[in-house]
Amino acid sequence: MIEFLLEPLRYDFMRIALYLAFSICVVCAVLSCFLVLKSYSLLGDALSHSVMPGMIVAYAIGLPLGFGAFLSSIVCLWLIEFLKERSGLRNDATTAICFTGFFALGLLLYSKVESPLHIHEVLFGNLLGVSKSDMHTSVTVFGGVLVFTLLFFKRFFAIFFDEVNALLVGINPKFYYYLMLLLLSFVVVFGFSAVGIILVVAMLILPGATAFLITSKFWLMQIISVSFALLSSFFGVIVSFHSDTSTQALIVLFQALFFILSLIYFKFRAL
Repeated sequence: MIEFLLEPLRYDFMRIALYLAFSICVVCAVLSCFLVLKSYSLLGDALSHSVMPGMIVAYAIGLPLGFGAFLSSIVCLWLIEFLKERSGLRNDATTAICFTGFFALGLLLYSKVESPLHIHEVLFGNLLGVSKSDMHTSVTVFGGVLVFTLLFFKRFFAIFFDEVNALLVGINPKFYYYLMLLLLSFVVVFGFSAVGIILVVAMLILPGATAFLITSKFWLMQIISVSFALLSSFFGVIVSFHSDTSTQALIVLFQALFFILSLIYFKFRAL
């Protein structure tokens, strides 16, 4: 059993994949709890689907792909807020409208503009093909996002748990809400190139949703969320090596398994 778990770690590319999976899953798990608490889980989905048109346009005019992806995600966020304030629609409706529109635009541009993007890598990423330098860059960004989140943890919790009360005690809800969206943008832009849209979306939803079924205490919810994210990353990477299957898909499947187990626990606890 020990040999089964340790054998993949003898290879550099597997260690790089594991380090990167750990870093993105931890920061996504922390942010996931806030999104689930406020029922904003679709925001991660919207951001993940919004980066494709920005990257293609950036390539066409000679700008860095990361810059185009980040700018595209910011425009998507602004459009979501604009529609929410002007149309009277619920947040989930405006979010769904924007992310489907941006992704459709990305597919249209992809079919018309030559670019280095491959639709398979956009959806599923290439976790096992990440270089050490790219891994260091991504881990640094994810670490920075995590530090910022922890620095403003109490304020984020205040506005996501009770926005009215946060306003009464002198906290500016809009400022910290937009700061959270900015942090989400960084995670999505630096995460999807390595692990793809599907894993980023899954890790921004499943860990928090899983922990939410187990406990109502937010600090414990964070610990459970991060723990499940780390376990799903570890087992996903290890099992993918031995079974020669998609690493990202297995990470998501293990996280989905944890969600199902927590749902069963939740149902039995309610009896």
